[in-house]
Amino acid sequence: MLILATVIAVIVGVVWVFFKSLPWILRTFAGITLSFQFDGWNCLKDVALHFKKGSIESIYVGEFKANLSQSLVELCAKAFIQDPKVIFSICDLKVVIRPPSKSSKGPRKSKTRKSRSGGGKGKLMLLANIGRFFSVSMTNMVVQTPKARAEIKELELDLSKDRGSSNFFIKLYILPISVQIGDEPHVISTHHSPEINSDIIQTSSEIAEGPSSPSPSPSSLHCEKVSFSCEFGHNRHSSSSIKNVEVEIADTVFNLNEKLLLKKKASTSATTSTGEVIRSTASEKPPKQPMNVLVSKHASKLPGKVSFDLSKLDIRFTHQEHGFSIANSMTGFQIKSSKSQSNENGKEDPCLDVVMGLQEIHLIRESEVSVLEMSKIGVFSKVYIPMQESLPLRAEVEFKLGGIMCNVIITRFEPLLRLHFSKKKKMVLKEEKPNIAKPESTGFKAVVWKCVTSVPSVTIMLYNTESSPIYQCCSDSLLITANNMSSRGTCVQMELNELSLCMVDEHRERLKESLFGLESTSGSLINISKVRLESGKKVEDDGSYGKQTMVVDVSKIGLLFSFKSFEALVVNAMTIQGFLKSLTGGGSSNKNERSAQRSKKPSSSGKGTRFLKLNVERFSLNFAGDSNLDNTVIDDPKRVNYGSQGGRVVISVTADGSPRTASVMSNISKEHEKLRYIISLELLKFGFTLNKETQSTQVELENAKSVYQEFLDEPHPVSRLTLCDIQNAKFVRRNGGGVKDVAICSLFSASTIAVRWE
Repeated sequence: MLILATVIAVIVGVVWVFFKSLPWILRTFAGITLSFQFDGWNCLKDVALHFKKGSIESIYVGEFKANLSQSLVELCAKAFIQDPKVIFSICDLKVVIRPPSKSSKGPRKSKTRKSRSGGGKGKLMLLANIGRFFSVSMTNMVVQTPKARAEIKELELDLSKDRGSSNFFIKLYILPISVQIGDEPHVISTHHSPEINSDIIQTSSEIAEGPSSPSPSPSSLHCEKVSFSCEFGHNRHSSSSIKNVEVEIADTVFNLNEKLLLKKKASTSATTSTGEVIRSTASEKPPKQPMNVLVSKHASKLPGKVSFDLSKLDIRFTHQEHGFSIANSMTGFQIKSSKSQSNENGKEDPCLDVVMGLQEIHLIRESEVSVLEMSKIGVFSKVYIPMQESLPLRAEVEFKLGGIMCNVIITRFEPLLRLHFSKKKKMVLKEEKPNIAKPESTGFKAVVWKCVTSVPSVTIMLYNTESSPIYQCCSDSLLITANNMSSRGTCVQMELNELSLCMVDEHRERLKESLFGLESTSGSLINISKVRLESGKKVEDDGSYGKQTMVVDVSKIGLLFSFKSFEALVVNAMTIQGFLKSLTGGGSSNKNERSAQRSKKPSSSGKGTRFLKLNVERFSLNFAGDSNLDNTVIDDPKRVNYGSQGGRVVISVTADGSPRTASVMSNISKEHEKLRYIISLELLKFGFTLNKETQSTQVELENAKSVYQEFLDEPHPVSRLTLCDIQNAKFVRRNGGGVKDVAICSLFSASTIAVRWE
């Protein structure tokens, strides 16, 4: 016992001497100043380290304590069940980063990376076996840099490993975290978390006031909670792999300003003063590997399961100079992925399933109205990763959107447009690059994909310059399918059930009244039903795939206008155009720039859609108006016509030779003095074909009829007159026509043409 006590005393003495002499050793050999105080055998207080060199200037720890997770009795009882764990508690940690010196801002030399040998595979397992006995807990952590400051209220880091298993777990918790970015970052108190929505609902008028906030607010980030857990698996014959990753982020707020987004110009004074030209001596880069090869090589490193959850994200951008702010928010964002083995074609290849969900998203939000609102967004994707390089990577993606609401508010875009047009465009002379011959395509697709997008409803609301809604565009049941799996290239198919454009509020009611007697009185200016679009390469007669074609089939197109709606359309268009011109300036310089850009447009390269075909089953155009029958008196009449409605004329003759007058009066009763009329044009089985290769245009229609109708108060027409009736019409126009002397050849034919007018 005496010997054991002596050994323990010697060890304690050596440790005591080491700690006492540690500050002198660090100051002498490493240039580090260390000071601390003992508060018991397991606690250090007021630990301060000052570094003379390096990027870290100082580290201060208020209290450092080491404790066992359980008592000695409990540890002895569970020695064969649970590993002992030492908890390191750190309070009031502050790290100050030294500002970079001017000499260190020069170009850094690139270091060649040495190839890592397989001896590093066991380092992670060795670290896990040692780290499972320790746990780190921090409170009130501050990291100070010259242009940023980060504060963390609580931080916990734990590493655990089950006995008899090669898997180990890493867990990290942060509660909460605040980051402030700026030249002079201020202290952010994390003891009381700020309200998340208090900063977001502030309008741009409050920012423009100025006196309430004399100093510009710096960019900041605040997050209530960050949770990260990861499971690693170890195999002696291969490297460690990630099996499960879970990330959970609570309510997060970003406050950004224009200073953070400014691009820093690279200093070129050294090169311009000497006038030296630095030439790259690097060898030519090797050709890039195809996507399927890169993914198959790293498929084994992909995690088995990944879960990411973000409850709410608010992003606000404030421009102090122009005095406006933009608020965006996102709620319920989730990503989940899992890796499995697929047994397609009798081979087991990795398969990656990725599911993304988003509850709501609001862009440019102000006063509970957003420019873009999207709800219940779901993305379901499946990626098949072949292990053979000769097989392509196959992906299947499906987008499901609950609904889209777009409010085109002109005044919301005013500060952004003013900021865009206020920037001075610099003239940049582009050097002519030599034409490098591209390698011929082998026809092999590294990635084949299929994408399906379905949107049940899309609503677009247009506002005038007074922020009042004027037009509403709605679409119902939109389905888009695209893929490149066939040899026809990229094929796109779109199906739309209905698309309508109507006026809002009282304008719609006026239109309904003016469209008296029509089949549809919904008040829609434009109504399109059953649209189907197909785009892809056309199959030639020899079985090959030739030019790019697009075929559009429409069941019904209806246009309903009146004098009032047409007048409102023209007035609103001219008002918005004048508003946009006031932002751009509308000067001659802008016109010259636009004309120069148009002149520089390259000629068509032969790519794109070469064959277009449009089929419309029924097209109708209706124009409605009204007129009143008024009694009038005509002085010195030469001819009097009381119109087709009938009436009487009384001509007064005076004996003194003064000019006579004619009184024109209607025979219709006062209830029927107001007349409504509709002029309609209807096309049946209309077809339009455009062929860019042969430079030909063809128009076909089975029947075209124009009808004039008059209505009184009852919904039945009083009179109906067919103005024009054309059947089986065809128009063909070709450039050249096969004859050298004829530049343009046109042909029109119709079986029946009937025209009438009264």
